[in-house]
Amino acid sequence: MVSRCPVRTQGGKERRKAAVAERAEEAVHELPIPPRAGEVQVEHGPPVDVPVQPQFGLTLKRARERKGLSIHDLAALTRISARWIAALEQERFEQLPATVFVVGYVRNLARALGVDPADLLTRYRSQRQTQDAALLTAGSGSDRFETAMRQRKYLVFTVLAVVVGLVAMLALFLQRRQG
Repeated sequence: MVSRCPVRTQGGKERRKAAVAERAEEAVHELPIPPRAGEVQVEHGPPVDVPVQPQFGLTLKRARERKGLSIHDLAALTRISARWIAALEQERFEQLPATVFVVGYVRNLARALGVDPADLLTRYRSQRQTQDAALLTAGSGSDRFETAMRQRKYLVFTVLAVVVGLVAMLALFLQRRQG
């Protein structure tokens, strides 16, 4: 008896994989190419160069990569935590410690990477102000009011708990004194 089922060969599987990879490659080439940093896309025509300073985190990352250092290598070299360096490169300023520490970190990183500390600090402060301003405008007045009311409520409960504790201690003291 002869089977009419097609026999799957290893070559067929390879051809299918190659076809899928080719279709994926074609799909990627069909995507529009976004403008690079420092370029502006014009309605008709090629991108136009506009002088734009790279952002602080990008500047720091490029300087580190130019030196051929990983984040952990730079952390060992400067004795600055790798998580602080990563947060600086990714401009996640809300995860960083107090500004006075961060300014010192930026100076030390600039020296270790051979970058002008004053320029890097200027970029940091500019980027930080931009993000802080965006955060302030993002929160509505009602959000700030609700936060203030919540904080006031916690304060009232804390004071009330302290007063109840003091009254209980006074009652215990008076009870022991009489008895």
